[in-house]
Amino acid sequence: MEVSKISVAELKQNLFEKYPELQQKDFKIAQNQELVSDETLLTGQEIAVLPPFAGG
Repeated sequence: MEVSKISVAELKQNLFEKYPELQQKDFKIAQNQELVSDETLLTGQEIAVLPPFAGG
């Protein structure tokens, strides 16, 4: 999926429309290996959908 110049919130909405089961899942969005908020504008670089994880 290619995205450019949309917010993370818009990306999530697109994903929920295509994959409704994702609405029941907990996940984070990362851009260029950094977690981003729903207001972040995506630049079309590396975007990842990450499952919950623990770290320390």
